[in-house]
Amino acid sequence: STTGTGSGNEATRVALIGPDDGVLDAAAADRYADLTALADAAAEDPVPPVVLLPVPTGAAPADRARAAHTATAHVLETLRTWLADDRFAASRLVVVTRGATDGADPAAAAVWGLVRAAQAEHPDRFTLLDLERPDPERGTGTEGTLPPVVLAPASDEPQLAVREG
Repeated sequence: STTGTGSGNEATRVALIGPDDGVLDAAAADRYADLTALADAAAEDPVPPVVLLPVPTGAAPADRARAAHTATAHVLETLRTWLADDRFAASRLVVVTRGATDGADPAAAAVWGLVRAAQAEHPDRFTLLDLERPDPERGTGTEGTLPPVVLAPASDEPQLAVREG
């Protein structure tokens, strides 16, 4: 498992769980292989107030149903683990997708539906963040910069879509 690097100031600490798509601007984030690794690290250092969960999707059209099932099953298990462990109670899980809100990725849209249901049952525990899908020809979506509101521990924005910036 990967261990976090620690970034000092508790108010700005961010953790990233699982693989990054390579363009998410979270270089200052503590990185962990999964929630178990983050929970293990919490024995020595509190869980950061913001935890990012990038959801890899973007399957070929023939594999979209399988991709939606795989993505929602992974996120559902993560949400259940998140809610069951008191060490995560003071932190917010930010589920990061690409192409969910504009219909470009049905698997990402399915994840949004799942997390919206969880938000209804557990307000203030989850945030949805949809970044645009990378388009190298247009030069958009490749930087993956996180809006400051996502990184603010007290943010009350439950759903955000960032386009062209």
